[in-house]
Amino acid sequence: MPKKKLTTSSDVTLVSHYSLDAVKIGNIELKNIDAYALKFPEESFSMGVIGLNVLRQFDVELLFNQQIVRLKKLR
Repeated sequence: MPKKKLTTSSDVTLVSHYSLDAVKIGNIELKNIDAYALKFPEESFSMGVIGLNVLRQFDVELLFNQQIVRLKKLR
């Protein structure tokens, strides 16, 4: 896989780049999505991150107390 530089919250690292034909979130399918693979530290609170290339296609509502993320597809 080709490597690209990715800026994280703590540094710049080389990551594998993938071009996905489609990604499905609930009943919504997004086409031609760039994805990057990197290993999160064991102490990390997360198993992954949804990037702005996906999030910018939605109105996003975060309900922190309920641990809910609501996505409404933009037209």
